[in-house]
Amino acid sequence: PAMAPPAAPLDDPAPVADPDKYEILAPPAHLRPLLVFVNGRSGNQDGARLCRRLRRVLHPLQVVELPGPGPAKPLRLFLKLPHLRILAAGGDGTVAWVLQALDEVLKEEAFAGVPPPPTAVVPLGTGNDLARVLGWAAAGGWGLESGPVQISSILQDVDRATVALLDRWRIEFRPTADDGRWIKPAGHPSSERVAHEKIMNNYFGVGVDAKVALDVHHVRESYPHWFLSQMGNKLWYTGLGAGETLSHSCSNLASHVIVECDGKRLHLPPDIEGVLVLNISSFMGGVELWKSTPEQPVPPQSQHDQLLEVVGLYGSFHMGKMQVGLSRAPCLAQCTTLRITTLEELPVQVDGEPWYMPKSTVLIRHHNQAWMLMREKEESTANITALMKEVLDDCEEQTVITGEQHRHIVS
Repeated sequence: PAMAPPAAPLDDPAPVADPDKYEILAPPAHLRPLLVFVNGRSGNQDGARLCRRLRRVLHPLQVVELPGPGPAKPLRLFLKLPHLRILAAGGDGTVAWVLQALDEVLKEEAFAGVPPPPTAVVPLGTGNDLARVLGWAAAGGWGLESGPVQISSILQDVDRATVALLDRWRIEFRPTADDGRWIKPAGHPSSERVAHEKIMNNYFGVGVDAKVALDVHHVRESYPHWFLSQMGNKLWYTGLGAGETLSHSCSNLASHVIVECDGKRLHLPPDIEGVLVLNISSFMGGVELWKSTPEQPVPPQSQHDQLLEVVGLYGSFHMGKMQVGLSRAPCLAQCTTLRITTLEELPVQVDGEPWYMPKSTVLIRHHNQAWMLMREKEESTANITALMKEVLDDCEEQTVITGEQHRHIVS
């Protein structure tokens, strides 16, 4: 639909459409349909406001506010539309939720052979690391960190964005604690049994980084009104990280974990307090950990090379120094599979979700590749890549190329 000025103030309630009452007909071939998921709880109600603004320029059926009933039902309604694009507005957890729901819906028999639509990101979280590597967050992109989001800029950038692939990794947890305790992620009732498997998009950490994230999580659970802005959230991370500098609760980590990369045991520096497994090049809101130096050259890193990078952390003070560019992380290994054996209960985190994990074996293997949208800064480049994407989409629909060939060309 054509964009028009809103008839009412932007904070007024906007209509909400019920997917069960609609059937979507095939749009004209030259259009790219858009389905938007907005986490209304992200930021200081920024997600809810963005949702209302989007519903004034798009059909309300196209804008889904989360958590609500979840992404699956709207995905089933839109997935068969050709050239569909998805926009996820929220933190990295929101993006992971949408990608996981997309995985599950595409496994259903009704959607056999349907190509996965690519996903763009509006960064409304604290770190927004995935949004950064895809060009959607400040610096160089846009988002709440660089000022109010302009709806016209969002829609234009999503339309011109380039398709990119993102490796996703399956993490299997096998508890070996003597009392047989189940893994209980933070926030779950103690009586609830949680699946011993997670999908990682960004990173997995054991040790000091997870301990700081867990401390922040506990404070946020008790005092949610203290976490009402991205800057405020970062200040809490800084303050609680400073406390960890004094306690060193993860000292001697090297004697409590065994790390095996592609079947070979990895030598850990004796004084590290954290091991971080990376899939993307951004951590802690934009810090690049895997970097070559003349003293330690390392292979390049990519989010779609089906390789993991392993780095070490020397403590929360070391993390703070890296955030301001005064230190760097030791690059330990690059591998395709990883096994971590913990010899005691330790804090761990997957994409920012922390919990205390009992003595366990952790297996990390490649899961699949998600189709993402990367923001193009140059309009001319964006136009060329958009045209190439249309040609590849048409070739796949007409069976000139297969889905696997399409994926290979994009990568």
